Amino acid sequence: ASMIKAGKRANALNIPVILDPVGVGATPFRFQSAKKLLEEVHFSIVRGNMAEIKVIAGLEAERAGVDSLEEEVDGVNIAKTLAQTLKSVVAITGKVDIISDGVVCYEISNGDIALTRLTGTGCMSSSLVGSFVGASGQPLLSTLAGIATMGIAGEMAAKASHGLGSFKIALMDSISLLNVEQLRQN
Repeated sequence: ASMIKAGKRANALNIPVILDPVGVGATPFRFQSAKKLLEEVHFSIVRGNMAEIKVIAGLEAERAGVDSLEEEVDGVNIAKTLAQTLKSVVAITGKVDIISDGVVCYEISNGDIALTRLTGTGCMSSSLVGSFVGASGQPLLSTLAGIATMGIAGEMAAKASHGLGSFKIALMDSISLLNVEQLRQN
């Protein structure tokens, strides 16, 4: 109830709202909660892995808890169609990140396999997108910038680390030190 109230208030004030439907298909409660939120609140951006986005789109999805077991087959069409349906920017994060506003679709190939082995990187991506959209108010550009930032920081962290423990620290360092020039170069 509090999320719906906050979302409606943000909508009324024209403040962007982001949905990260973590494990939406893992339990009936998560699915019903996400469904209710989508019925009551307009989300500027919806970001999830392929399984989460497929569940939101009403498609069958293979998953293990909050993790996607889905291949990124037909991701461009799924993202574009769901973006049109929701009138939102949709981001599917995975080996290749897919971002669409329902008209155009972008694919981002930055990142490192270690990002898939560290819990919370999807949530971190959503936080980065939220930071960018809070500063710019531009959902599509902000989603591209946030997702690209995570991928580029993941690549930088992989070069600076020696395992998942040091990768986690290097990832946070890379995000905090990333600058506009590094984003442009990558």
